[in-house]
Amino acid sequence: MALSSGRAFVEIIGRIYEAAEDPLIWPDVLRRLGNEFGSTVNVFTLNNKESPLSEVAVSDGGDPKWEKEYNDYYYSTNIVFKRLTPLMKPGQVISSADAISNDELLNSEYYQDFLRRGDVFYLLGSVVSATVTSNAVLTLARSQRYGPWSAADKENLTFLTPHLQRAVRLSAKFARLGQERDELLNRLPMGVIVLGESGRVEFLNRAAEAILEKKDGLCCRANCISAVDSNESAHLRSIISGAKSTTGGKGTCGGSLSISRSSGCRPYSVMVAPLRPAPTSYLSQTQGVAIFISDPEASQPTNLERLAAMFALTPSESRLADRLIQDQSLAEAADALGITIQTARVHLKRIFGKTDTSRQSELMRLLLSSPASLRD
Repeated sequence: MALSSGRAFVEIIGRIYEAAEDPLIWPDVLRRLGNEFGSTVNVFTLNNKESPLSEVAVSDGGDPKWEKEYNDYYYSTNIVFKRLTPLMKPGQVISSADAISNDELLNSEYYQDFLRRGDVFYLLGSVVSATVTSNAVLTLARSQRYGPWSAADKENLTFLTPHLQRAVRLSAKFARLGQERDELLNRLPMGVIVLGESGRVEFLNRAAEAILEKKDGLCCRANCISAVDSNESAHLRSIISGAKSTTGGKGTCGGSLSISRSSGCRPYSVMVAPLRPAPTSYLSQTQGVAIFISDPEASQPTNLERLAAMFALTPSESRLADRLIQDQSLAEAADALGITIQTARVHLKRIFGKTDTSRQSELMRLLLSSPASLRD
């Protein structure tokens, strides 16, 4: 069976590359392949030891219970896979008929007890990747009544395979980039929330998770961010909606607001900003939103060694600077450190000299904006 139209072919290739960035798109790729190839059960698996976050195991058309039975037992009776394994090479397209006759397959336990119940007989596979660290296979399956795979089917899948291979390589790169992004955002002292185009949460850094767990002014309901106070929640939704509508010059560029807290603590400072896709991004053109949350009551984690290295501070000066970052007065810091106020003033004067500042407020702005406040 040849692909029904060149347009469908191009759309499938486009979706393959989109799936490299967003694994949730793979089921749609499989559905489209099933429509074009006349397959009723379609499976794609990607295992990558070097980049586990890029791993995929998706199917279209199969009964979940049936699939579970395969994973629990029938994979061990898969005579087709056992016969095909010696023939499998990266980039190759092979069918069940290349390794086993129809009569032998019909009489096998694998068909009689498993494939027959799913009305599957003819299998066509593309070996996308087969290395020590990565393996990926696309399998298309259909009923005996649809007839065996044709040379045109093999030719079409062979043409698609290089695109699948590039998508697999890209998926590993995107997974690593996503992991690096998450690690970076998790080190920020402020809460960071990323909403997708639908307005649902796609990412929370650790600070944001801690804030939402308290349900003290902000919460997450049905995977959407809202304020506990109904008026503030409506205002927040309005700002988010405006930020999502900035594509094409519509809407607003986001906004800021304060979120009150039932605990009586000082309000959160919240800023909402649109996340526009980069002009050079050919894959994702969706419009997202970022929410930044500052908690004035939260203590700022300080890496004393990093602080000392950045500003050439002594251990005693670093400890005093850290106390001041935690919003303690000079007297409170001296008491906590077990030193006299006179000694604290001497340390502070030296810190002023080393940081080229002259006032405590100026010093705090410098220290709080430095990498020393990043989480480890």
